[in-house]
Amino acid sequence: KPFRLDQGDVSFDAPDTVKAALHQGVTDNRTHYVQTTGIPPLLDLLTRKMRDKNGIPVGSADEVLVTAGGIHGVYAVCQGILEPGDEVLMPDPEWPPAPGNVECAHARPIPYPLHESLGWRPDVDEMRSLITPRTRAIYVNSPNNPSGGVLTRADLQAIADLAVERDLWVFSDEAYEDVVYDHHEHISIASLPGMYARTVPLYTFSKSYAMTGLRLGYVAVHDKVMRDRVRKII
Repeated sequence: KPFRLDQGDVSFDAPDTVKAALHQGVTDNRTHYVQTTGIPPLLDLLTRKMRDKNGIPVGSADEVLVTAGGIHGVYAVCQGILEPGDEVLMPDPEWPPAPGNVECAHARPIPYPLHESLGWRPDVDEMRSLITPRTRAIYVNSPNNPSGGVLTRADLQAIADLAVERDLWVFSDEAYEDVVYDHHEHISIASLPGMYARTVPLYTFSKSYAMTGLRLGYVAVHDKVMRDRVRKII
């Protein structure tokens, strides 16, 4: 089956282990309300995954919040961290709901171009020129939807340096972390030294496990004040 890039759907089906677990959960009547931001066993597993696979120094499961899919994570983070009038640097092109959720928080998306000549990657000096006193965050989406561009470690380090220099948050949309080909490698900007403190990595089960219809995602927020604000939105 083809990869539906227009829908962000994958060309394979959910693993048999997922199907079996869903069936068993229904059979065991595990269909009632649970903790809004995730049950402890799942939070522990997600914490371990981000540490081991993504290299993010998540301190404890308390820093992890489960969401109703990746887009709910983007919405909650924008609502929890942004203030009206804030500006967020956004890749262009970018999946339309991402800047839409910035606007839902009464903030303003400021597009920074992804250049085809650079393999759909940005010019960081160009990004720097777009920063104003109202800039609050940089939105990073790698691998990118819809261009497919993948940021290199050097790209991410340059963006990280810019975020530190201007004291900005980084929202790191890593929904397509496993959709990489050829020589490309996915690296989380939150794994770079000192960056997790100012970075919110956002993930979803949709692309890696063909669970788009099950609406399951997660984010990690190191800062307790901001984490509590995001938790209230979720």
